[in-house]
Amino acid sequence: MDFELNGEIYDINPAQDAVILDSSRLRIDSDQERSCIAHVAKVGDYWWVHLKGRTIKAKVIEAGANIDSSNNACNAPMPGTIIEILVQAGQEVSEGDALITMEAMKMEHRILAPGDGIVDAVHFQAGDKVESGELLLDFSASE
Repeated sequence: MDFELNGEIYDINPAQDAVILDSSRLRIDSDQERSCIAHVAKVGDYWWVHLKGRTIKAKVIEAGANIDSSNNACNAPMPGTIIEILVQAGQEVSEGDALITMEAMKMEHRILAPGDGIVDAVHFQAGDKVESGELLLDFSASE
């Protein structure tokens, strides 16, 4: 999972670097330090993280939002469950529009339109489980 903070991109692997304790707390493990607890809250596209007396506002860069230029498709960023399909085949979308909501690692992830275009086909429905890299939908970018 990538985070943007003050214009810098940080790659955090929750499976290795953090343990989800509940919906608002993470235990963060580090090679340099002892484990610590971070309190987190998601507001819109931002995460507010309170850690070691500091509060940080970080924007999550959603994986899977980019179009696969080789086959004009959006793929699952990680294994998870489809929660909601927000578009249908033939629908016109604009860059940044939410296409699919999926749950992975107890967090919701939105798959966003990488640009203006048309959804050609949707390959899953709510409740379906998907693997990382699976083709979620076909997308034709506007020229």
